[in-house]
Amino acid sequence: MRRRALLTGLGAGVLGLAGCSSPFRNRTPTAPQEPPSVETRIAWDAEFSSYEIDLVDGRFTDANTGELAVRVRFPDADPYRKVWAGGQKADRFPVEAGDELIVTTGQRGTVRLLWEPPGGGDTVVLYTYRRSEQPTPTER
Repeated sequence: MRRRALLTGLGAGVLGLAGCSSPFRNRTPTAPQEPPSVETRIAWDAEFSSYEIDLVDGRFTDANTGELAVRVRFPDADPYRKVWAGGQKADRFPVEAGDELIVTTGQRGTVRLLWEPPGGGDTVVLYTYRRSEQPTPTER
């Protein structure tokens, strides 16, 4: 009798588990978030040894951006990085068309506008202004 009760109890437990859903079922990997489309204008200001970075078109918010930053690499010095919005400067959102960031570097270099998705992830280079493409001071 005890044997029958035990088997009946085990059978009911298995049937009860059969109706449960797996915590791993129906999980679909989320696609990586794409950066907002953007149009940027960057110019070197020789008088102040700085770059003027203008957002011509696009909009960055805390919902679509984890961090927006500028990195400048120099041929003979360590790179310089400045956060425009996000990270510790989350209060600077939104960044939208017409906004400008001044990055004082003391020398010309290759400038990159960097975007990171909310919650972290791979950094994406949105725009590159190569040093070789920049007019020399005599061309301005």
